[in-house]
Amino acid sequence: MIRLLKLRLGWVFVGTPLPFIGWSLVGLDSEDLIPGALKSVVLGVLGFTVGWLYFSRSRGVRNTYPDWNA
Repeated sequence: MIRLLKLRLGWVFVGTPLPFIGWSLVGLDSEDLIPGALKSVVLGVLGFTVGWLYFSRSRGVRNTYPDWNA
């Protein structure tokens, strides 16, 4: 499960600049993409934090996966 959380966080930071690159190759102005990109980064980091806190503090996860936080 930790791998999926890290993968999601990594994709937030890797995937965010991709639309800017595409728009700049076409020659369009990418200022309209900035609010969406910021929203994506904030929600991705928030989702990672909530998931991490849940999985590290949940008794059910600790009982099912004893090596979760090892």
